[in-house]
Amino acid sequence: MAGFPIVIAENGLGIPVIPVEENAPAAVVAENGLGIPVVLVEKNGHPLIIEGLPD
Repeated sequence: MAGFPIVIAENGLGIPVIPVEENAPAAVVAENGLGIPVVLVEKNGHPLIIEGLPD
């Protein structure tokens, strides 16, 4: 699966997203740190299928 690059923001400054399994745009965690900063939330976020999500 290919998608746009994202970076999981540890500092809380980023777009709130909810990781889902289907019916959403795809994204890939950028290993090089060059991507859109996102913050993982459980509610009130944008759904996103995320490849390479750390445990």
